[in-house]
Amino acid sequence: MPSSWLLIETLDQRAPSVIAQGDAVKAMVPIETFFKRSKAKHALAALISHACKSADQQQTDLPGDKHAIAEPICNDWGQVHGVWLRSADVTDTLASPHNRAWAFVWNLTRGTVTRSKRLVPEGSTEEHEPREWTIAEAFSVLETGSDASETLVKVINAAPGTRHQTTWPQKRPDGTRHDINFAVRISSEPPPDSPAGSPPEHILRGISHDLGPAEQRDDPQSPIMLAELVAATTAEPGEYRAIFELRPLRLLRWYGEPCPDLAWEYDEIKRQGRPQLHPDDRAIVRRMQHDLDSGRAFGRIRLLTRSGDYKPFDVVAKLIVLNRSTTAALLTVRKA
Repeated sequence: MPSSWLLIETLDQRAPSVIAQGDAVKAMVPIETFFKRSKAKHALAALISHACKSADQQQTDLPGDKHAIAEPICNDWGQVHGVWLRSADVTDTLASPHNRAWAFVWNLTRGTVTRSKRLVPEGSTEEHEPREWTIAEAFSVLETGSDASETLVKVINAAPGTRHQTTWPQKRPDGTRHDINFAVRISSEPPPDSPAGSPPEHILRGISHDLGPAEQRDDPQSPIMLAELVAATTAEPGEYRAIFELRPLRLLRWYGEPCPDLAWEYDEIKRQGRPQLHPDDRAIVRRMQHDLDSGRAFGRIRLLTRSGDYKPFDVVAKLIVLNRSTTAALLTVRKA
């Protein structure tokens, strides 16, 4: 095994896989495949397992006067999402530093995202403040590529066992753009804060690997499908477009700038403590959901604004087909 750092995702600890070797992205290569020619493959697998169980750095000696170290990557609750692994001669004590990597969790049932503390700059006032996001907020810092539609399909369907890997530029809190290698898996888990017997929730767990400043690309295939779906509904001044999951009706991402008047961010919604849709307008939304079966729906509904008031917005909804079995709604909203 080379002496460069390996980044191993352990989101399913029964099937860890290599997602990077140094700065080079690997396509979730199973460790038994990656290590198949190594005399130390069993010792390395055991080391990874020990690091996952302990959530602490582990070391071991290997045949041939070699030494290995495993550094776990944990989420904010101490659950291990991945491991940095390096093997080298025992005399090699000057290991080069590895890139930053951090864990994140999306609760697809509740529509919330836990941003890792590691995402914010070290030493900042936010460093020790776990923060919840909406799914739309998480997408707002990502420049999705040609697999944007595929990603939305997986978020909407939330099928346990689903996995996905991609590299997208991410806008960082300091305003810079970094290329990030993402690897995720979706599972079905009992909610930690609910009574025994509560229905399981669909959880997307992931690991982010910072590849450094984003490269400038002129990729004619990025994005493809999602842009084509939205292109037919060009926004006019004062109009804002967003992609919604249909059932439950939930904002997944803005396409373009978000509406500045609406309360859609997690902290704002929590601060106000009120539903985003006026309760008396639920029947209008149900009618619009029904009308979408024919491809398009219209309605005037009252939505929660940053001022704390409900204000009327004219909404045009268009059904978009993401794949053969998955649809979403493209909403165009403007003040009434």
